[in-house]
Amino acid sequence: MNAKHFNYSEADGVATIKLDRPERLNALTFDSYAELRDTFVALRTRESVRSVLITGSGRAFCSGGDVKDIIGKLFDVPEAELFAFTRMTCDLIENMRTLEKPIVAGSTARRAARER
Repeated sequence: MNAKHFNYSEADGVATIKLDRPERLNALTFDSYAELRDTFVALRTRESVRSVLITGSGRAFCSGGDVKDIIGKLFDVPEAELFAFTRMTCDLIENMRTLEKPIVAGSTARRAARER
């Protein structure tokens, strides 16, 4: 996998997806939604992967859709573009739900705070 909008690695049967926009609390963009959607499709047939870990860098796991890069832009798009974005996010969730491998999501922010 050659991810551009998050960090992807594999070790010991675990695929790790690390959201890496700590300055934006790992908020998702149009591009990261699309890449995540496609990644979960690819993971269906990746036999080297038995489970998936989703995490984020910095102090937050993920703050959701980026207010500036997604939410703000969706106010001024034609209905067809809004529908396309909604369909993409639904496809991502469907791809995650139908993946026959466990998915675990979590943040290391608490651990980092305890270690300080």
